[in-house]
Amino acid sequence: MESHIPLLVSLLISASAFSTEINNDFNKPDSEWFDIYQSPPDGCEGYTVYRGEFRIKDNALATDPANPQEKEIVLESFKTPLSKGTDFKASVDFMIPEQWDESGSGLALGILFNYTGTPGDRRNFNCIRFRADGSRQTIQFLAIGNQEQIRGENMSSGLLLIPGKWYTLSITCDEFPSLKYSLSEVGSEKTTLASGNVNLAGLSCDKGSIALQVFGESEVLFDNFSASLSK
Repeated sequence: MESHIPLLVSLLISASAFSTEINNDFNKPDSEWFDIYQSPPDGCEGYTVYRGEFRIKDNALATDPANPQEKEIVLESFKTPLSKGTDFKASVDFMIPEQWDESGSGLALGILFNYTGTPGDRRNFNCIRFRADGSRQTIQFLAIGNQEQIRGENMSSGLLLIPGKWYTLSITCDEFPSLKYSLSEVGSEKTTLASGNVNLAGLSCDKGSIALQVFGESEVLFDNFSASLSK
């Protein structure tokens, strides 16, 4: 029987251990825009848009450049409760469009985890994202609680990402509360451009999903999204 589940999800549960994994290369037919009101197209039934508009374009997930506000999408109900003993990993490839204007309203994109809320009304999340304001490019960590910023840190400054080129953003939390991140070029020889650690101590990390976010007037493309959680 043909499967219409968009993500590969494996779940093994016992009294003391579990393992969950998701992989998505977005290799699906091009689609129309979908948002919190329009259902995702065939093959994307597990996606939940919380803000903005998305579509499948050229075997990638694209964001609406006409909307300068936040665009957030949860990919399947992948929960990310983090605690001592859990092993969490997530990564996604992304491309900044060649027509991106550095003098515009800025750009941010990244991976959200421990994400809770309802479509149109997100409440809490932690986030590692690439941030560009004019010619200043950094990796940024954000912690949002009850729609207010709890923590915000700019890290790994001095980046110079090239529009039209693919990059990989990765996060790992295998020694909670320490979270590791890295930014690298996509290619046969991956070059690490930035890496570092964030301390999650004191933050709400016991529930929520994983999501992708974009802020700014740019059609960012995402590809090869993966995430895993085990204990």
